[in-house]
Amino acid sequence: MKKYIVKLTLGLMLSAAFITACTDDDDDDQAIAFGLSTEELVFPENGGTESVTITTANTWNINANASWLKITPANGMGSGEFTVSADASVLAEPRTASIRIEAAGEMPKTIKLTQMGYQLGVYPSTTDTLIENSALKDKRFFELSVVTNVRFSVEIKEAILDESGNDTGEMGEKAKWLSTTYKEKDLNLDYGQRPVAAKLRFDWNVNVEDQKRAAKIAFKFTDNDGNPQETVVTVMQKAAPTITDNRAGDSLALLIISERLNVMSPWDGSRNMRYWNGVKLWENTDQEVKDNPQMKGRVRSVLFSMFQTEESVPAEVIHLKYVETLEFFSNANNGLKSIKLGNEVCQLEYLKNLRLDAYGLTELPDINELKKLGDKLEVLSLSSNNFNKIPAVLNKEILPNLKVLKMNANRRRDVVSDLTTLDKDKDGLYLDLNSYADKRRFMEILAWELDTLQLSNNYIEGELPTDKDLSDSGLFDLYTEEDIKASHNTGDKKDELPEILVGTPKVMFKTKGFTVNLNYLHGEIPNWILLHPQMADWNSFTFIFTQEDAKSDTKGNLPGFVNIPKDFEEYYELYPNKRPTWEN
Repeated sequence: MKKYIVKLTLGLMLSAAFITACTDDDDDDQAIAFGLSTEELVFPENGGTESVTITTANTWNINANASWLKITPANGMGSGEFTVSADASVLAEPRTASIRIEAAGEMPKTIKLTQMGYQLGVYPSTTDTLIENSALKDKRFFELSVVTNVRFSVEIKEAILDESGNDTGEMGEKAKWLSTTYKEKDLNLDYGQRPVAAKLRFDWNVNVEDQKRAAKIAFKFTDNDGNPQETVVTVMQKAAPTITDNRAGDSLALLIISERLNVMSPWDGSRNMRYWNGVKLWENTDQEVKDNPQMKGRVRSVLFSMFQTEESVPAEVIHLKYVETLEFFSNANNGLKSIKLGNEVCQLEYLKNLRLDAYGLTELPDINELKKLGDKLEVLSLSSNNFNKIPAVLNKEILPNLKVLKMNANRRRDVVSDLTTLDKDKDGLYLDLNSYADKRRFMEILAWELDTLQLSNNYIEGELPTDKDLSDSGLFDLYTEEDIKASHNTGDKKDELPEILVGTPKVMFKTKGFTVNLNYLHGEIPNWILLHPQMADWNSFTFIFTQEDAKSDTKGNLPGFVNIPKDFEEYYELYPNKRPTWEN
């Protein structure tokens, strides 16, 4: 009996243990309930990745309802972790999506996803930038990077500075010294509202003042709510070196001009300016210095040669207060350039001689500026430039004291054997003397009564004005008996005029030098040249009669005169006192 009780007890204990074990297994299965670590995810506008924990004892898989989402991994077994990645948005407003998680034998679960939209805006890489006062033209720019998701316009205005040069935050008129090539249509926004990077170029002019200046660049756009907005960048430009009104200021001005022109052989600033090549100073012995002692030691004349610039004469030239002769010669590749002469040279009160040869000029200052030189300018040389006409501002009303005008070789093309190939608006100085307007302009220049007029090696075609053309123009007086008598009373027999001149136009009576050779003229040489008192002195066989060796002008005419005299014999019969003494 006792043994039976023991066996029964052991059996009950084993059964209890088995039942307990089975109960523990059931509890473990119930503990691994299907769950997620979150039910909502929020992503920034530029995208990102978030991790989610899943708990389950079963297999599972995930599906997203948006192409801009990526799930890794998209299926699995048991508890684990998966990641949700969102691409960068392309929208201004928020966007939503959801992912569905299904576990075997369980009700599906959903995670809601929200991605923020981009706020419309323009975001420059900097809000302040500092630039130099001067540099060579191809280096006078800066680039500004911006990130944007909206079309914008650019407005540039002067920044108002206080007396200390600090920015007051206020804006004035349009800043003429700062500009951009940006056009709104150039902006590529193919990515919707997703920001894109853009690089804008801003070109600046030289600051010639000894005070810094500033401008505000305003990027104007419309925000998400339709309100006008702007992002502002401040550009501060350094002041120019102070150029004093003395000899030291002259030397500094010359060095700055030389640097800006990119002169091939610049002066040595450590040497005395008196020994600089091409520079002449006012001396004690000059009458002008005796009348105005302040001129002593200042620059009287200067030559800049062999340089390379795309711009007009540097503005620092205005500091050469007493300069009398100003020369610029040989700008590299000048035949390819189209430069307008700035107004600065017109401010020079003492300027008498201005030479701008082979510079690349196509325009002169307007009348109101150029006439400031009218009372003093005597010599103007504009040879080897690219003018396509004789500028209208060149006339005796604007420059009444001018004595010498040189406009030789205004050609972009050295050799043109057939003028029918000529671009009349671009290739150089073109006049058609068979047209009324060009013939009239040519006669106006003849009527200026200059000491020297040089128009050689241009594109002048047609026939020279006849004596009748000149008489009918109303621009010229006619020789009278009184003129002939007066010429015999000067005391110099070389001044004596022949009777044959009576009634003919008195053209270029004072002109000692006249050249019009190597053009495309044809027809007869008029009497106003053949009978002119200065015909021999003009060396006419070389500087008038010789025309371009070309096959055709624009109308098919062969250049060259038909009545070139064999020699000066007939001329010397009219003017016997002009015959060289070695012929007597």
